[in-house]
Amino acid sequence: MKTKSLILSFGDYSLGAKRFLHGETLSDPAIVLLHDALGCMATWREFPQALFEATGLDVVMFDRRGHGASSSLSDEKRTSAYLEDDARRLPEILDKLRVRRAILVGHSDGGSIALVAAALYPERVQSVVAMAAHVFLEEVTLAGVRDTVATAGETRLLERLQKYHGEKSERLYRVWHETWLAMKASQTPSPGPFPMNGEGEIEAEPESELPSSIYGGRVGDGGRKVNRFRTIPKMHWQYAREMRKEATDAEKILWKSLSKNKLGVSFRRQHPIGPFIADFFASSIGLVIEVDGGVHLPDDAKEYDSLRDERMHQIGLTVLRFTNDDVLKRLDWVLDEIRKQIQTLGTGQTPSPGPFPMNGEGESEQKVWSLLHYLPLIQCPVLVMQGELDEYGTVEQVNAIVKGVGEKARAVMYPGVGHAVWREGVGDVVGEILHLSSNDTLSRTV
Repeated sequence: MKTKSLILSFGDYSLGAKRFLHGETLSDPAIVLLHDALGCMATWREFPQALFEATGLDVVMFDRRGHGASSSLSDEKRTSAYLEDDARRLPEILDKLRVRRAILVGHSDGGSIALVAAALYPERVQSVVAMAAHVFLEEVTLAGVRDTVATAGETRLLERLQKYHGEKSERLYRVWHETWLAMKASQTPSPGPFPMNGEGEIEAEPESELPSSIYGGRVGDGGRKVNRFRTIPKMHWQYAREMRKEATDAEKILWKSLSKNKLGVSFRRQHPIGPFIADFFASSIGLVIEVDGGVHLPDDAKEYDSLRDERMHQIGLTVLRFTNDDVLKRLDWVLDEIRKQIQTLGTGQTPSPGPFPMNGEGESEQKVWSLLHYLPLIQCPVLVMQGELDEYGTVEQVNAIVKGVGEKARAVMYPGVGHAVWREGVGDVVGEILHLSSNDTLSRTV
């Protein structure tokens, strides 16, 4: 075994990394380890070597910014989208590590990052192993964070973190708990439960059929048959209501011209369509209108929009995209383009889905954090692992991932095991990953 420590430079910051090699060049695919919220390369302990020896594949790992051997966190305030941001940085990191295709093995935050990356960059991700990942926010997660904070003195948490993160420890710890405790848990459970197959593994349900035209009926006068999305998680409706309150100036201006049937058809704003939330949607003619941030969107955002559009087209919808500047500076032209599309599609008689459930004041009761909308975009095999005693999440996280990804997902629950499933059951976990890699016909290229 050859090991090599690296420093990856990214302008104003750097990341520490390490590679375990069988030969002179990196295997394709290679296993890439993504650590948890307070972890780093060193906290993986003997796990990387165990994977290296069992699978015959090379193993790569790195410290995210603010962790271990990497630079300190930036001065920017961390938002609830930080896991998605980290997933979008992954292709550049893989390039510097010379990883062409990755088997992403992530724990907790790392598992969530792996799932988002698989959705956004299917050409770079061979398969995913998500251990104790979270894709929506539960009260048990917040309770676990609060308990960790409450007992930090007693457990000498900061002292233990300093062993791995040095002077970065206090800020890393503070940003971690402040970010999560600023959010609120969903009042609605994720989809599930799923039937067990007798071996402690969870089997996915078949796709559900919903009555709305966009999920399995006929759209518009043309009577085009469309494919079906899986059931929309109820939390998506709540998240959509929140997004309506956070509309951009351009979205507000366009909504004034679309609302109340001003163009002859009924539009809804921030409306869930399968795993996505459309800016504006006219279900009677299958027309989606999106307003983007600008013409200079980053490549990863363009790629995600392209994936959205492709899935929309697959179920028989038409998508029109405009930029903020189009709406703010050329509103008449935007409306003319929409009118042309309405005339082309015609007006159908299919009613749109029912109204959003509201609280007593017509507004959503809370902000909901969710990664559920990424899951149906994942094309690769996904192995989901969780301990039944996980103090930061319930089996509903596993249920949601399996249901969202579909038939390519397989789940294993570990009785008597807590959050660090890879550490408490290292032999079993390595065996499951070996099984995944073998069945996926992976080979090492040197």
